[in-house]
Amino acid sequence: MSESENKNNIKQSTRPQAGSSLFHRKAKLILIIIIALSLIIIISIAIWAIFIKKPGTTINTTTTTSDASTTAMNGKVLLQKKKENLTYFLG
Repeated sequence: MSESENKNNIKQSTRPQAGSSLFHRKAKLILIIIIALSLIIIISIAIWAIFIKKPGTTINTTTTTSDASTTAMNGKVLLQKKKENLTYFLG
């Protein structure tokens, strides 16, 4: 066989080189880590926004003055309504 025939008969390897494969694995791993951290941060911010920033959890610091007669009257009205509701349900 001539030298040119020998070169034509040599099969090229279809297996990728180890160095490039290792590089691609590292790149994919880094990409997955970045995506996972991004999702964790987004979820944390969403949870913080939902539970910390609820409209009902703000503390009202304004002071109000009320006299004892209106407070007692409000208590009597509330007691009367409770009695009415109880008689309605037991009725």
